[in-house]
Amino acid sequence: MDIDFGKPGARLIAQAGAAVLVIGALLDMASNAVSLISAKTTYIGSIVAVLAVPVLWLLEKTQVLTIRHQDGRVMRPLDRYFMASILGFLVVLWLPRMVGAKPTINSDLLTQREVLEIQGPKTYEVFYPRLFSSIPNLNFSKKVDNVYFHVDYDVIEQRADGFKIVVTSSQNPAALEWIAVGRTGEERGAGR
Repeated sequence: MDIDFGKPGARLIAQAGAAVLVIGALLDMASNAVSLISAKTTYIGSIVAVLAVPVLWLLEKTQVLTIRHQDGRVMRPLDRYFMASILGFLVVLWLPRMVGAKPTINSDLLTQREVLEIQGPKTYEVFYPRLFSSIPNLNFSKKVDNVYFHVDYDVIEQRADGFKIVVTSSQNPAALEWIAVGRTGEERGAGR
């Protein structure tokens, strides 16, 4: 179909309107494409599109393949129309990766932290305020409130409800911050 606008201004206005429609369609497609175009499809499609340029150029140079527009012009693999098509295809493939799905927050993951006041070498037993369903990942920091404390310790027991450490040497007074991350269990005292 060929439309004659008669004047360049009318043609420019029609092209601008078409561009707005295309951009709107792309944005709508991007919101749907996040769930439709997988990462694997994006990567494979990108490789195919990028490799298509030299392959089609080689086929065109050896005169094995000739692609013609509707108006009879020959499409060259490195002309602006072909490159715009490849670029548009890549944008469609990568837009869902750029927009991306929002990360899901794991609601049953619990982080607990407190500062343990150290009163010299001895065994300390700590009970978590909330129980974990299994033994959590437990870490310690000797830097508390921007103050570094010299504390030597060994963890001797880890459980879902707490842990025991033995402080072998420390400055007096000292502190040690513990951070436990794991799956939530029941509230302390609720099941006991």
